[in-house]
Amino acid sequence: RAEAAVGVRVDDDLLADLALHKLDMVLTDRPVRSGTTLRVFSHLLLESETIVVGSEALAAAHAPGFPRSLDRAPFLLPTRNNVLRGKIDEWFEKQQMRPDVVGEFDDNALLATFGRRGAGLYFASAIVAGDMKEQFGATLVGPVPQVREQFYAISNERKIAHPAVEAIMAAAFEGTYVDFDTA
Repeated sequence: RAEAAVGVRVDDDLLADLALHKLDMVLTDRPVRSGTTLRVFSHLLLESETIVVGSEALAAAHAPGFPRSLDRAPFLLPTRNNVLRGKIDEWFEKQQMRPDVVGEFDDNALLATFGRRGAGLYFASAIVAGDMKEQFGATLVGPVPQVREQFYAISNERKIAHPAVEAIMAAAFEGTYVDFDTA
């Protein structure tokens, strides 16, 4: 029986459960911070560029002139403790643009639900673009290849030996569950 925890932050309780073999794997957006005393290992599963998406009306209003059209556009963003948020903020700063942040979310599905209702534009991993369109009615505004999202598996083994964990990692490396259709 394989157990896994999925979260944005790798907190000490999850790592402790992992080290004590209460969990087999933690899926997260960041590697384990250096200096931890626990015997756990970070495995990069995949990396994806991001895209900006929104409701059909917002996409129609902001796709022309992309990315300059994003200056002062309404945005739904991850909270500031999220790795992706730091990368998004840095990208906006480099582009000398200021988004109108109308909402901050810890939960990506909730963020996408507000996006579906037209509350604001938002960033999504390009690897899930097809799912975003199908499940949330998200329309592509434009790609942002400079903002990349990473996904890690944290395990208590340097080399993965658990069959279920091996299957998840193999699928990630082979791209067997990924829909790259960004149309």
